[in-house]
Amino acid sequence: MSNLVTLGKSLEEQVETAIAQGDGVNVFLFFQYFEKVAKKYKEQTKELAVDYWQENKELPHNFTMKEQNRKSYDFAQDPKWQMLKSHLDAREKVLKESAEVKQDYFDIDGEIVPKVPVKNSAIYSFSQK
Repeated sequence: MSNLVTLGKSLEEQVETAIAQGDGVNVFLFFQYFEKVAKKYKEQTKELAVDYWQENKELPHNFTMKEQNRKSYDFAQDPKWQMLKSHLDAREKVLKESAEVKQDYFDIDGEIVPKVPVKNSAIYSFSQK
């Protein structure tokens, strides 16, 4: 297993060299593929690492782990919150519709819906054939 950590350090050096030699596109594409592989195995092996840490209170190769507890609130249990969320969702829908038309847009109460600024941004996604 320690060979994988050594391989990771070697990989980092190879990546730096490839980028310095102008091969950044292939490095990027390699990482696209590597992310797919990592995603496949990361959650599965994360539990193994947590179990190891809980048993040994340390991890090999100078890795550390910090355990934190996080609160999660289930607001959907509150009827008033559900109503407000529903109104917010409906308002967002009306504002989006208003932004897409040139003429005035009226809501169900007959009021003119303001035109909100629209920010366009490019999204790039990559996949391997």
